[in-house]
Amino acid sequence: MPPAPAMQRVIGAMTMRLGNVSVGVSRKLPNSEDMGRLRVAQFGQAPYRADMPSELWQPDELAGFERLVLPLPAEGDGELVATLVRRKRELAPTAPRGVVLYIHGYVDYFFQVHLADAFTQAGYDFHALDLRRYGRSLRPGNVPCQFARIDDYFPELTWAIESCTASGLPLSSLVAHSTGSLVASIYASRGARKDVIGSLVLNSPFFEFRANAVEKAALAAVIRLGATLPTVGAPVRLNRVYGQTLHQSESGEWAYDLTKKPLGGFEVTAGWIHAIAKGHAELQAGLDVNCPVLVLHSTRWRVSSSKLEEADRTADIVLDVEHMKKYAHSVGRDVEVLAFEEGKHDLTLSALPVRTRVLEAMVGFVERRTG
Repeated sequence: MPPAPAMQRVIGAMTMRLGNVSVGVSRKLPNSEDMGRLRVAQFGQAPYRADMPSELWQPDELAGFERLVLPLPAEGDGELVATLVRRKRELAPTAPRGVVLYIHGYVDYFFQVHLADAFTQAGYDFHALDLRRYGRSLRPGNVPCQFARIDDYFPELTWAIESCTASGLPLSSLVAHSTGSLVASIYASRGARKDVIGSLVLNSPFFEFRANAVEKAALAAVIRLGATLPTVGAPVRLNRVYGQTLHQSESGEWAYDLTKKPLGGFEVTAGWIHAIAKGHAELQAGLDVNCPVLVLHSTRWRVSSSKLEEADRTADIVLDVEHMKKYAHSVGRDVEVLAFEEGKHDLTLSALPVRTRVLEAMVGFVERRTG
């Protein structure tokens, strides 16, 4: 059923900026009835065991890495999979002390080899998970980044944890960035394998939308709409400036795949915004994470314009770091918070001196708190 005429007028005129994201709602996606009913896949439906034979791992697009694909029950937008990435066994630590599992952010995927290097050199067996509809897991017909609730990601998180710890090694840390930090925090609070997580490291966590009073009113309307009409399109237009500070094709130093992480982002639905808001509400009410938690963020945030300015290279131009500080202690009872001068939104993609300090802090925390 379409929105009432009055709501259509409001939605049709609505455009807002949430962080470096402009959101307008004006259309419906094809096959919207099917795509809006995203259900939590049952882990038991997956045909893989945790201790997958090594021959099922295939070479990855990143040199020195390999990947394993988990088929998930198909939904209205087609085939669904999750993808686990790890160092090739001959390049992994010979006697690892534990496992580190990384979860990416929004419009993102794992490509940060230097992050893997830092943990590998410290003696940890590094793995990364590309969630359904992201990065390596994005399939033809999929609505990029789409989900209905945080719990949608629990099956692949449980599978990834069981897979990377099947050798008997402990999961020393779940490391996550931005939206991945929201997912990881809630999983660490009530996921099936929450008790095996040794620590939680959150890089610029997405704990709240960045919006002024007017934008919050518009956002509330989209959230209400997403609760009943999740498939109504809420086109998200990322400000290209953040990507310009990162990618080699512009003025950055990173050569990631722009089909997986486009500078202008992907479009999502009102249901996606509603699902994120529900996750925010759960976290802000207080989670029950028992392991030690490290929250890292930049010392400064700013609203970027439509053109790259030098100050955009040394601040978080995606989220408000005050939200990170405000809600950090809502994650658990044992939380440490660190701020980094001149840090970008993804702190690990900051300038070399900054990211060196960030990686040292991450590794040092995991070593100190988990061994």
